[in-house]
Amino acid sequence: MPSLLWIDAQGYEGYVFAGGKDLLTLGIPAVSEIGPYGIRRSGMSLAGFAATVSSIWSDYWVERRERFIRYPISVFDRYIEELGTEDYFENVIFTNSNSPYAKNAFANNCTNSDK
Repeated sequence: MPSLLWIDAQGYEGYVFAGGKDLLTLGIPAVSEIGPYGIRRSGMSLAGFAATVSSIWSDYWVERRERFIRYPISVFDRYIEELGTEDYFENVIFTNSNSPYAKNAFANNCTNSDK
């Protein structure tokens, strides 16, 4: 089984996540480029995308000031709004905090958020 998935589907990540939900809910972390413009261009709403990732993972990580910060997936919709509507994107890491894959994830370079 893979220990990490990197998914770059040019805005269609939500559909890939939905189609691979059985595999992804096993707790395998995934890295993906997230950009509101690409998500909307694919025909998926931002709310639909947030609901999809929320149904699979418990946390997401973004790089802030050279460290990865973990946020609860419950605030992912705020993050997507923060990215704006331009053709801007960031790489995001999705994890399940209960997964054995995530137990030691980014141990030397991460911080938890209490958002």
